[in-house]
Amino acid sequence: MTLNELIDDIKKIGDDHRIIATVYNGPVMDVMAESDLIYPVMTFDTVTARMAVASMAYDFQFFFFDRLQQGNENEREVQSDQVEIAKDIVAQLRYPGFAWTVSDQVTVNLFTDSTPELLAGCQLSLTIDLPNAADRCVVPTDYSYPTS
Repeated sequence: MTLNELIDDIKKIGDDHRIIATVYNGPVMDVMAESDLIYPVMTFDTVTARMAVASMAYDFQFFFFDRLQQGNENEREVQSDQVEIAKDIVAQLRYPGFAWTVSDQVTVNLFTDSTPELLAGCQLSLTIDLPNAADRCVVPTDYSYPTS
């Protein structure tokens, strides 16, 4: 499985969630700059990756957020709702039928932001491990390995 296929699967999971209105793959500031956002929003982006002998680990950062009422009166309610949506997505990502595994530890940070609108939600950090069937026999190369 490639990173592109993984991103497509994550996007589909977000798109099919009945509460999330907008799903975006890329830096959170890019989506926040858009003027025609429909809330609530889920964004996700690959932060770093690590290659091991038998796996490829991708560190993702997710943001789940919605608008606040004027005066931030519903801040706690919005944050709570977004945490529940985030839990839904993590639960779906952990479905055992996928070709990947999700880290046991998921870091969750609550936030409130006022740029460009009054927003609240949560940010998650998690790692998705993909099995890596690295096989030099399928590498497109003309290189000849030395013989011993």
